Amino acid sequence: MKRITSFLLTLIIIISTNIFSFAESEQKAHINTGNLRVDMIGHAKSQIGYQSTETGSKFDYITSNKSDNWSASFISWCAYSSLISEKSVPRTSSITELYEFYISEEKLFKDNNHIPVAGDIIFIKTDNELSNCGIVTNCDDNYVTAIIGDDENTVKKKMYDLKLEKIAGYASPDYTLKAYITKGNYITTAELLNFRSAQNTDSEIIDTISLGTILNITEINNNWGKTTYNDKIGYVSMDYVSEYNALHTDPVFSVNWNVIDISKYQPDIDWNELKNQDIDAVILRLGFRATKTKVLYEDEKFIEHYNNAKNAGFHIGCYFYSGATTSIEAIEEANYIVNYIKTNNLTFDMPVYWDVEDDIIKATGRKNICKMTEDFFNIMDYAKIYSGVYTSSSWMKDFFNPSLFSGHALWIADWRGYCGYKGDYGMWQYTENGSVSGIIGDVDKNYCYINYPALISEFNFNTVIPPEITILKGDINKDGKISASDARTVLRVSAKLEEMIESDKIYADYNNDDKITASDARMILRKAANLE
Repeated sequence: MKRITSFLLTLIIIISTNIFSFAESEQKAHINTGNLRVDMIGHAKSQIGYQSTETGSKFDYITSNKSDNWSASFISWCAYSSLISEKSVPRTSSITELYEFYISEEKLFKDNNHIPVAGDIIFIKTDNELSNCGIVTNCDDNYVTAIIGDDENTVKKKMYDLKLEKIAGYASPDYTLKAYITKGNYITTAELLNFRSAQNTDSEIIDTISLGTILNITEINNNWGKTTYNDKIGYVSMDYVSEYNALHTDPVFSVNWNVIDISKYQPDIDWNELKNQDIDAVILRLGFRATKTKVLYEDEKFIEHYNNAKNAGFHIGCYFYSGATTSIEAIEEANYIVNYIKTNNLTFDMPVYWDVEDDIIKATGRKNICKMTEDFFNIMDYAKIYSGVYTSSSWMKDFFNPSLFSGHALWIADWRGYCGYKGDYGMWQYTENGSVSGIIGDVDKNYCYINYPALISEFNFNTVIPPEITILKGDINKDGKISASDARTVLRVSAKLEEMIESDKIYADYNNDDKITASDARMILRKAANLE
């Protein structure tokens, strides 16, 4: 019993200020993904625990100016390493210079009502003087978490009360500006892309390139890329191509498939005719939430479509039309999908998508939508179901953080003849008015660029019927056992030193009082020590 008490005492932190520091060690180097915001945060995280020496910090070379306070140099280094343009994040060793740059760009927010997002730059002041700056990684209604350089000559993760007067403001860099566009493999995003003889729109069109064509860009100048197509050398506008990432270029995972998505609105399908068409996969609507009554329903044609698609030999995925406006409802929808798959003995070799497009969701705002998506993915990951989101180009720009889709599928809808989203995605719905022999009326048509069946098999997703979602109270890290590590996590959450996603709170609330407190941590620790 004394050991338990002693252990708890070492965990309890006396909260005398509204600032919390997280002790962590330096992580391995971050590999750029091409998503500038994700890479900025990734490089910052990779330096947690780094300490400067008497000769200065390793970040100083970016600005060629050693500084006793190197937090601005740290920001500059992260931006430089992420290939972010100096027009977005200037290379400077001066916090004041960095702060004034964002004021001049009208991208500095001093209002305490401003809710920062991951990737924002936070400025800290001491005695009304700028003293530190860092990169925001997370924010909730009360606290902002950031990675700060030059905090006691160390890179640290810290948590601040949003209402603290010592927060001098937040800057929002433009994460669309790259330091330069790199040559390499690109995929065309326009229905027909003009291939020109010179680097301007007045030059001769020597060919047209179809949508989804992979091009090797060998030179880039003034936003024109030089490439070879049909044994001709010419130029394409970089506005109509998108970077083709390592997953796409891997021969195991790279495809150019035709995919259709269907629901009860395509009730009568000639599957014998359909399987003779150039179609590789079908995505079926599994169900939906009624936005007024909030009731969850299955699509009345789903089981019939599923069985027929299986018999016809198609690769199969599904989607659920969401009406969630809170994390609780998002979790409810995820559990509905998991239990439906279990009950009906379903298997998919394409992703299970969460369809996020309804106006009632839009009204809840970016922060809430990102939180709901994170909680939805958490349930699906725990059930070993490979999942993703279906949404539009404009929604991706306005309501999602691309970092959410690391390890998850993204299906973009854009019916303008080209895909306007320039980030990484695996499938593009290019029309809602397509026609296919075997289906009467309009049908949604898509291009798929990732071999999801191979990917799902590689990582052992969707290969077995998902397990029942059983809740083992106290098993926070979901390793199948209750340990002191779980108790430590709950104690940190109760002290607001760490955040917990909504779907994990049911595991942490050990005494079922709808609160996460030190009492829960104590009970979990006793359980871990076999004292109860």
